[in-house]
Amino acid sequence: VSSIISWIERQKEQWKYGDIRYALKSLPKDKYAIVIGANEMAVSIIKGLLHKHQNDYVILQTCSEVPEVREVLSAHLSEDELDRVICYNALRHSEKEIEQLHVAYATSIHILGETTIGKDAETAHDAINMRCLNLIARELYKHKAKLGNAYTKKPCRVMFDYQAKKGDEQMTEKVFPARIDALDNVLAFVEETLE
Repeated sequence: VSSIISWIERQKEQWKYGDIRYALKSLPKDKYAIVIGANEMAVSIIKGLLHKHQNDYVILQTCSEVPEVREVLSAHLSEDELDRVICYNALRHSEKEIEQLHVAYATSIHILGETTIGKDAETAHDAINMRCLNLIARELYKHKAKLGNAYTKKPCRVMFDYQAKKGDEQMTEKVFPARIDALDNVLAFVEETLE
């Protein structure tokens, strides 16, 4: 009995900190979306993905402290919505972590990055997002080769931040849709950009 209680406690602790990873068989194929990065737009994007796009779940991958991210989410999402958000604590530029997202079976992928505002702002936001896009493209390319005609295209949206000069400096955010349809072109573009 004590070993079962210990196992349950470990599972709860791993869930709390976003350290549990779900196997593909535990996720409903083509019924979940992926959001990478818990920045300022994450809550509104998650809401839209759960309602407008009728996903059963949203996997939120973040390198921020998961308990703090859950606290922010709970202030804006209903209990039902919150139950449908799976939080992973991971680095978005880690090949192993991208593999564990099962991107080929997601309905869509949204690479936001972490916060771009204040003292906790990411300094290499755009470079890390490009690296993440590169890893996702490679992962999808592997699945495309495996699945052949059964492969379905995945919409992937990437957020880039840059400084715009208009009188005083202000942060401007844009989300550029990048459909990963012609994966060869995306890989070539991403690899050229990263060199």
